[in-house]
Amino acid sequence: MSILLDYKSTYSEITRLPMFATELHKVKEVTEMFEKNPETTVIVIMEHSKIAGIVVRAHLYRHLGHRFGNDLFLNKSITYLMDTSYLFISEDEALHSVVKKAMTRSEENLYDPILVNTSQGIRTLSIRALLLQLNAFQKDSMLLQAEKLTDTVSNAQELNSSFQTVGQQLSEHVKNFEEMTKIMEKSKEKFLEMNNVYASVTDISKMQSDLSISLQKQSEELLKYVENILHLAEQTNILSLNASIESARAGEHGRGFAVVAEEVRKLAGNTSKVSKEIKEQMVTIFNMIKDNSNTTIDGLKEIEEVRKVLYSTNESFDQLALEITNSNIEMEKVNLMSQQAATDAEKLTIILQQLYESTKENALSLVTED
Repeated sequence: MSILLDYKSTYSEITRLPMFATELHKVKEVTEMFEKNPETTVIVIMEHSKIAGIVVRAHLYRHLGHRFGNDLFLNKSITYLMDTSYLFISEDEALHSVVKKAMTRSEENLYDPILVNTSQGIRTLSIRALLLQLNAFQKDSMLLQAEKLTDTVSNAQELNSSFQTVGQQLSEHVKNFEEMTKIMEKSKEKFLEMNNVYASVTDISKMQSDLSISLQKQSEELLKYVENILHLAEQTNILSLNASIESARAGEHGRGFAVVAEEVRKLAGNTSKVSKEIKEQMVTIFNMIKDNSNTTIDGLKEIEEVRKVLYSTNESFDQLALEITNSNIEMEKVNLMSQQAATDAEKLTIILQQLYESTKENALSLVTED
């Protein structure tokens, strides 16, 4: 339903062909024309094919109704009583503009018919027809507005539904963030436990490393003692050989000393043998302690690296937990805003529905028929 006015067709539908008279007609003749045509409210007075003025039935009868009115005017030219300040419009002029011009006339001429210059010639437009047509267009406009309000109400309802859906989704996201926060807290606890375990392992490894270093030093000292014993055994063996040689030179007198020297030499040999075996075992033990110490140190370094990774991971978890918390707070804010928007959309829907009903009721209440 369009509210754009087709002015030509509009004016042709609501205007009438007027009756015409000339400046040569007497007042009496024009009065007779009105009497023969009761529905005629205005007669157009022409002079040399141009409009000279109009005679409105009500104004004519008012003049004639005065005392001596008939005697004064009946036999005179109609030009004495015609109105030259008539409203004359084009068929292309907007309806609301015509109404404005008509309503700004003097009170005496407020309800005078309007002359319309159409492609079909001069036509007359009554104020009643003008107002009824205006009401008709207002009704069409209001009904169209009501239809648009129906679409607007539907859109507002969809908007409200969308906001509610968004609110539900945001609520789910908030719950998910809360679950993620709990998981992050549990994960952080596990990382702290692992860090504590590695801290204990680090302490034990340090103790083991210190012990290995201490054993390594003690083993080095023992090796030195064994070296000294070997050296003494060699010296003793040399001395026993020298003693045997000297006892042989002494002959019978040195025989007893030779026996002692031989026993000393055997003891030195056994001592040297045992010392070498002890040295070999000590070297093996020393190498094992050294390897164990190196392994412990390497393990300690690896544990320290693991602890650094755990510490870094823990910091990352803290940062992530903070981000999740902040995101959760923002989500809650957005959720509250979405709920408020849904409430506002619902209120808007109610207001638009009321406006639609009021507009439609007002449109239907407009008088558009004679």
